[in-house]
Order: sequence, then C-alpha cells, then structure tokens
Amino acid sequence: MVLMKKEYAIVILLMGFLGNLGGLFYQQMFHLLDGELHWIITVSLFIGGLMLLNLVIEKIIPLSDYPYTHPLRLVSYLVFIVFVFLAVSIN
Repeated sequence: MVLMKKEYAIVILLMGFLGNLGGLFYQQMFHLLDGELHWIITVSLFIGGLMLLNLVIEKIIPLSDYPYTHPLRLVSYLVFIVFVFLAVSIN
C-alpha cells in the first residue's frame, strides 16, 4: 500500500482550495466586467490576476524547490486548474 506523504497531501489540498478561490474570483470579475469594458481589458485583467495568484501560490507553497517534471508539481497545478474550471462552470 502506497501512502502519501503529509506534505504532499497538504500541498494538494491547498492547491484545490486556492483553485476554488481563484475560480470564484474570476467568475465574479467576469460578471462585473461583462458589458462594461472591452474584451482586451478583460483578458489582460484575467492574465494579470492569474500572475498575481501564481505569486501568492509560490509564497504559500514553495513549488519552485521541485523540478518542472516532479509529480507533485504537475499534480498540484493540475488540481488547481481543475478546481478553477469547476468553480467557474458550476456557478
């Protein structure tokens, strides 16, 4: 039986939470900016918010200690993306 290390489980749970939080933020942002601004401004705000959220993730969870192909890094970003899409599409 393969057991997951405690730090790996914490990283995956935190990325799921941050993905859900990011998805709710982007859903509210797109709802507020729906008809008011041009789509280029909306996309640039989306990319800027994503970069800011990545800085927060790097401060909370130091994933830069692992190489790009490390399974923890890949799975954590995959969990983040899945939770963002779930949070945006469900609500």
